[in-house]
Amino acid sequence: MQGTGTAPLSSYAFAEAAAKAGLPAGIVNLLTDTGPEVREAIVRDPRVDMVALTESVRASVQIMELAAASVKRGALEPGGKSADITCEMPTRNRRSR
Repeated sequence: MQGTGTAPLSSYAFAEAAAKAGLPAGIVNLLTDTGPEVREAIVRDPRVDMVALTESVRASVQIMELAAASVKRGALEPGGKSADITCEMPTRNRRSR
């Protein structure tokens, strides 16, 4: 996870919560530099299988081009400012009408 430059403490809080929740080491990694050099290094790294980022549209295009060169899967939210965290929802018993 590459932290945001506008609210860096939220990234630290998320990484800390992930560790306290017991996620195995390496599932969530926090990078504190917000420059394009970091995102390029992540995408080009052969140890990275998938890239998931919330970035500007311009940065998203660059990331997809880099990821395509090494056939990496990507999940992007271009221009997004509100990435979602999806959790398992409780099952409700409902009657069909």
